[in-house]
Amino acid sequence: MNHICIICGRAGVSLKDILPATLAPPGNGTAIYCDEHVAAYSSLIDHFSSQLDVLNALAGVRPFPITRHAREQVVRGALALSTRMGSAEGLRAIAYVLQTYFARYFGEIARSAALDELKHYTLGETRGVFVWWDTELPADYPHNAFSFGHRIAVGVDPDSGQIFGRLSLFSTFHFAATLGIVSSVEDRPKGAVMVDIDPLTDLSMHSVFQSTINPIGLIPQKPVDHSETHAQSVVSERSVMSLARLIANMYDFRARRTASRLVEGLSEARANSASLDGCFSGLHGELTQHAFHLLQHAIDLFVTAPEIAPIEDVVRALVLTEGETMEQLSPHAKVSVHLARDAIVTKLAEDFIDDRLTSERAFSLIAGDAGVAAIIELMLVPVVRRFTELI
Repeated sequence: MNHICIICGRAGVSLKDILPATLAPPGNGTAIYCDEHVAAYSSLIDHFSSQLDVLNALAGVRPFPITRHAREQVVRGALALSTRMGSAEGLRAIAYVLQTYFARYFGEIARSAALDELKHYTLGETRGVFVWWDTELPADYPHNAFSFGHRIAVGVDPDSGQIFGRLSLFSTFHFAATLGIVSSVEDRPKGAVMVDIDPLTDLSMHSVFQSTINPIGLIPQKPVDHSETHAQSVVSERSVMSLARLIANMYDFRARRTASRLVEGLSEARANSASLDGCFSGLHGELTQHAFHLLQHAIDLFVTAPEIAPIEDVVRALVLTEGETMEQLSPHAKVSVHLARDAIVTKLAEDFIDDRLTSERAFSLIAGDAGVAAIIELMLVPVVRRFTELI
């Protein structure tokens, strides 16, 4: 029974490729869809994956430094709008993810008539109101097992028989859904399944925490005016600020992790009488990304000086970019980022040799005010001095 397609009853295939990799449930022993219906849902999988990629990039899960221009877009809400998670197709894709998870853990119910309306909806055969942007989580909603973790929770209300689902991305964007009804009290499972996923872990080490809990604390309440909530889900100030807050918090989280790893590595190298250079080269990519961010902040501060105002355009050209990634920087800008990274590394090494480099100090140099000051002192001032000599 658990190896047939929940849509048509034909032989099912494995869980492979039926969900975005970062949201795949643990284990793959249960077939949920046949080949035909895997293909039928492929557009929803692609839609959800592409939007998840946007969030992954903005949050720094993938190498994707956010430029000053992009940060301004976040404030204006343009990047929040670009995710389209709250669009009709986006909500349908979320319903598909929850449908798939429910089938993974409650296969017998999923293959009954209880989810028929949902299946017609996720296949695009009908319209419906199943999923909404959940702006108010329950006061006793369990904390995610991971910092910035994704969460999928599915279960059945033991009193009403309402099948429900919840989806959270990066512990920041929350969606809830009603998926169907289990009419028979005897058929209602007593526990709900909650799966927390760490998006910061390499996919080959996919960290997942699964638990079975009382469903009462998970049951969502559908908004009274669902259409209005849907319309405001993406354009609301709250969603815009949530995205901006996620980017800032993720940036700090990653910078602190880099700082901690660096200090530990340097201490170990000194204890083993090894070269310190390997510690910095091992974090080359991360230090370069942080230098890219800090250089923009350093320039913003540097050009406020009266003596720099006449050559502000020249200074800003140091980080000229045609897009949002390191690959789209001008050749001069790439050199500037490398010089900024070298300035930060110089200060890190000096502080470590002088026994002043704590994890907090390293964080400030990698992603804070100390790093901005280092870039201004060791890079921008000498570059501008040289430029003024030449003119």
